[in-house]
Amino acid sequence: MRALLQLLFISALVLGLPAAAKITPWSLNRFVNSSVLVIVAKVERVEPTGLRDQGFEELKVRVAIERVLKGYAESEAAFFTLRSAPEFPRFEAGQRCLLFISHFDGKLWITQGANGKIVIDGEAARDVYMIDEPETQSLGGLIMKIERAIARGAVQR
Repeated sequence: MRALLQLLFISALVLGLPAAAKITPWSLNRFVNSSVLVIVAKVERVEPTGLRDQGFEELKVRVAIERVLKGYAESEAAFFTLRSAPEFPRFEAGQRCLLFISHFDGKLWITQGANGKIVIDGEAARDVYMIDEPETQSLGGLIMKIERAIARGAVQR
């Protein structure tokens, strides 16, 4: 299983969707239920691979995992391939994020596109697009909510 997760991490595609996209928000419990991995990470590097397809640019993103809230990470760093477009939120070197990651079709993806990427700004979590959650809130408070949801099995939708 570890080898599979490591392989999936290395070959993962992470799809970001525009923040303005009309995506129906999910509850925190649904994010936890739908994610195999929830991590706090810092973006170390973003590099174009040179591949383009239907308006999407492929980028290679390396993140340093600071904390695993759910799931298992084989190492302290992970590489993702990100399909991006100019209107999509960007991963930027130095940016800290809380990421909800799902497994689909043999790959790892950001859960529900841009909604599964929460930007960490100091002690604040911002760009939180979830039902009944403030868009900006305390990072510590959000992490406590996630941990409680994990502990109780996050069955409520």
